[in-house]
Amino acid sequence: MTTLANKQILFLGTGEMGQPCLVELLKRTDVNPTDVTIITGTSAGKDKAAVEARLEVAGISPPYPNMTSRTEVKNHPPVEADIVILAVKPNYAKEVLSQHKAAISDNTTLISMAAGKMSSDYLTYVTTNPKVVRIMPHLPKAAYALYGTDEEAIQTTQMVCGGLGEGFRLEEEDVMHGYTGAAGSMPAFIARFIDSFANKTAQKQASEQLRKLASNTPTKHEEGQGAIEGITKRCTAFYKNGLKISQHYLDDKRGEKIFQATLAGTLDDLSTGQFTPETYIEKVRSKKGTTNAGLLYMGSKPPQDPAWGTQEQLSAQNAMAIKYDAKLKPENAITYAVIAAAERSAGAAQDANDPLYGIDDTTINALAEDLVIKLPNHTP
Repeated sequence: MTTLANKQILFLGTGEMGQPCLVELLKRTDVNPTDVTIITGTSAGKDKAAVEARLEVAGISPPYPNMTSRTEVKNHPPVEADIVILAVKPNYAKEVLSQHKAAISDNTTLISMAAGKMSSDYLTYVTTNPKVVRIMPHLPKAAYALYGTDEEAIQTTQMVCGGLGEGFRLEEEDVMHGYTGAAGSMPAFIARFIDSFANKTAQKQASEQLRKLASNTPTKHEEGQGAIEGITKRCTAFYKNGLKISQHYLDDKRGEKIFQATLAGTLDDLSTGQFTPETYIEKVRSKKGTTNAGLLYMGSKPPQDPAWGTQEQLSAQNAMAIKYDAKLKPENAITYAVIAAAERSAGAAQDANDPLYGIDDTTINALAEDLVIKLPNHTP
């Protein structure tokens, strides 16, 4: 396929990753907005009004004839879709696809952004045999991974996902777990590292040092300048450990390219002033998610909100965050964080109801030790 002209497209979900993909899709000259059915979310920032505002800012003028919210969708007949983009959290994937299964045929290309769901899972949610392509984008929109077995569906996905950065095709589906930790969740880990510095001045200096490292610009330890020297050393350690674990999961060349792009893209986002490191983390983090698992190893507690779990679950996660905050410096904890996110992705299909949502601390420690990572004690 070389064009999206006359293709009926069903877009399910309009969150952080869905919206930029939708914007770029509607900017394409071969896409007629009347051929795109958009099912928005209902929460703030993801609802119909927010999506309309985002499209107008992007220069895509109304009307949007086929846009409706998830709660209103029952009032609209199903559209038989050539392409379905599923841009919802993993825990909603089954419910949303089941609701729209009448629109999905054997000829449909089903593109899913849901972390941790295997291609075979989607076939149990519908009554047909669509061509499934899994993608893993991230918040900075610097890169995304894609996996699928149908060549035409892969080409279609690359055209649809132009707003998500450079695409990296994975030859084996299991590699998606490692990519999830090394790139999907990585922006939050980068923000957490920056947030570990004492004040905005130090955070700015750390960001500058990381940007140099991401562009392969030599850095100096600034001997005799105390605080700056310490910041440079910490940033260098974070960069080396982040790069090493990314290459472990993604191979040397691709791991370096994706890590550097993710680092630079995250720093670009943070430099806009729209986010603090803390608010940026919360845009990536989700309950039971891969990012939450990794952040616990970086000493970051989950939101203390009943929506994030029972008191038992929050207490267990708080205890793990406190443990690793005392044990590891963030520049060393990045190794654990990526491993934890990858392992959580691999086990995400399981409904883990234990306090730590299936995080196996023993396994994660063993995997980190196998990589021969030195882990000095945390110092205030």
